[in-house]
Amino acid sequence: MKGINLKYPLWISWELTSKCNYSCVHCRMDIPCKNTGNELSTDEIIECINQFADLGIYQIGISGGEPFMRSDILEILEYASNKNIKIAITTNGFFLDDKNIRKLKKIENISLIQVSLDGSNEETHDYIRQYKGAYKSAINAISGLVSEGITTGVVTTVMKLNIDQVPDITKKVKQLGVSIYGARRFMPVGKGNKLRDSLLISKEDYARHLQYWSDKKINDSDLEYIIEEPLLSIFESEKHSNSGCPAGNSYGAITSLGDIRACIFIPLSLGNIRNKKFSQIWETSDIRNKIIGRAFEGKCSICNIKENCSGCRAAAYAINNDLMGEDPFCFYDNPLVNKK
Repeated sequence: MKGINLKYPLWISWELTSKCNYSCVHCRMDIPCKNTGNELSTDEIIECINQFADLGIYQIGISGGEPFMRSDILEILEYASNKNIKIAITTNGFFLDDKNIRKLKKIENISLIQVSLDGSNEETHDYIRQYKGAYKSAINAISGLVSEGITTGVVTTVMKLNIDQVPDITKKVKQLGVSIYGARRFMPVGKGNKLRDSLLISKEDYARHLQYWSDKKINDSDLEYIIEEPLLSIFESEKHSNSGCPAGNSYGAITSLGDIRACIFIPLSLGNIRNKKFSQIWETSDIRNKIIGRAFEGKCSICNIKENCSGCRAAAYAINNDLMGEDPFCFYDNPLVNKK
């Protein structure tokens, strides 16, 4: 949040499991999809939820892996809901049949269920997900959620394989009656880092892509657009509330093994929830304090919109191994960009 350092995050992204029934080309997980290893138990997760509730954390974003591969997922969701924590869920949609959707509808504090959709057609989405039938499962899940009146979102990870399909995905999302469309850039971490050259978008193409999102947010009222991208500030610092990279401030993350992170895409542990309480880890972390101190390097250190933007810390670390360095995708100094 611009100009304000919060004591604790408002939102925590939580990878409940690394286990997944797909094997996506862009996966951020370092752990193989079939290996759950030493993941947090149900009791440990309940204790984490208790801590989050005591700290006043507003919302948790449940993901994986595929969160519905945990046999205790409904118990976890119900417990968090009873603690009056809002819940957003990201899923590939495979397990969301009519029966499970009806069960989810009964959980009061689920504020959003978003399904990943990474292509405008079966060929692209199934290839990215490395699973034949993934597209049909996603579309069926989205349709089922919408028909039950659940606030439904779609999220796309934008990469070379699908960047040209984003307008068609947007049209498809509208046709399905989705409320919220979100997008994020591909981040070369975990498994996805092995294919970075074939997945990572050029800076120039990404600048054009963000111009598309900026125009959509201004001119298209049919959908709520939630674009996880600090660089949108280059276009919209005066038009929208865009507070830059929230890592370590309004946003934090926890992995399936209990490691606390400033961002789920920054593979640096601030500490493990099994060893210390979340509050102790969050308040004393040198990594977090460095990020929220905004002691940027390179172009970000002298940029006149750094308070609105700050660049993406995950990208700076993933691509240049420099947590406080400039965002390698930044195009602010490009004279061809139509800044508003």
